[in-house]
This record gives sequence, structure tokens and C-alpha cells, in this order.
Amino acid sequence: MFVIPYFTKPQIETTIDWAFLPVYLFLDNKGRQLWYCEESEQEILQVILPENGFHIKSHWKQGDRLYVEIDTNLTNIHNFYSFEEVTRKKEKGKEECWRRFFVFVCKKESEKHLETFWFNNLEKNIIEILESISNKNEHFKRY
Repeated sequence: MFVIPYFTKPQIETTIDWAFLPVYLFLDNKGRQLWYCEESEQEILQVILPENGFHIKSHWKQGDRLYVEIDTNLTNIHNFYSFEEVTRKKEKGKEECWRRFFVFVCKKESEKHLETFWFNNLEKNIIEILESISNKNEHFKRY
């Protein structure tokens, strides 16, 4: 199953018409693909994530994806690579890293517009993943 550790930051108001929600996904292969684990959901949640420094705030499963909201008060995010760090490295590697995406909200139309920065080479389902997270997120206000 695909494991999708994530955290969000509070929604940022940009203009009268627009706001956006920063969503950070923990991705494999220098931030270019989802993290895949063959272990059971229970083993991922109780062993793999805690042993790798992740503190779980909540989780849910949707199809072959296990969404894991990370508690950033307990997890030291700075112990992990960021997307910016791994893309600057010249040597080859497949480091996992936190990669930032944005969910844009058009307040006038009461619609969400899912867009990303640095979107190239990431699987097509990233929009669906961001939609799932924004639907569950307490910071995402519906206008």
C-alpha cells in the first residue's frame, strides 16, 4: 500500500478572492513518487513510522492509500530532508523528503482549485491526494 505521511499549515489569506492551504507530503525518490510499503497497516502505524521518527496525529485508509497526519509538535520535521535540499544535491540518490503543495481556494465561487508548484514528474494522482487531505483538514475553511 502507499503510505502518505502529511501535515498542513494554517490556511494563508492572500487576497479578497483567494487563499491557499500549504500541504506537505512525505515522498520517496527525491520527492518524485509516493512511498510504497508491503507491510500491513498495523505494522506501518505501530512499528515503521514510530521507528523512523514520525508521531501520528490521525490516519485513515482510502483504497490502496494510507493517509497519516503527522503531529508536528512531536515530530522533528528538521530531522528529515526537504524537497529543496534533495534537489540541490548533485549526487544520485533516492532520499525521502517533505515536499510542499498548495490547495487554492477561490472564495467568491466557493470552489477549491487544486494546483501545485514543482509538479513535474509526480504521479497523476497527486491532485486526488491533496483533495482527500483538504477534505479532512481542520484548517481548510469552506466559504
